[in-house]
Amino acid sequence: MGLFDFLKKRVIEPTHPLCGVWKIIRSEEPMEDEVRMTFHPDGRLIYSIYLKDRIQIMKLTFRVSGDTIISDQPSHPKEERSRFSFEDDGVLVLEHEGRKAWLKQVPNR
Repeated sequence: MGLFDFLKKRVIEPTHPLCGVWKIIRSEEPMEDEVRMTFHPDGRLIYSIYLKDRIQIMKLTFRVSGDTIISDQPSHPKEERSRFSFEDDGVLVLEHEGRKAWLKQVPNR
């Protein structure tokens, strides 16, 4: 094993449907700000909230187990579980604590 092989570690394959940037387009929970989630194959999950005057970013980690995303925020460790599925049109549906959100994949900005 080479010195930097740990950088190549993958949680999911780069071709996994979760990989990429997702924007919440609808939610059962009221939302005023734009929210994007970026899933990286190496297990990084960047949760971005686009406020009027700034972008609030939370750096998380994640892994997938079946139809569940298990995420954690290293600065405040506590695993969260969200079920996921894809609709026929490619929309990602996340269910967390009984509430659903629908996300559409978008180009990274």
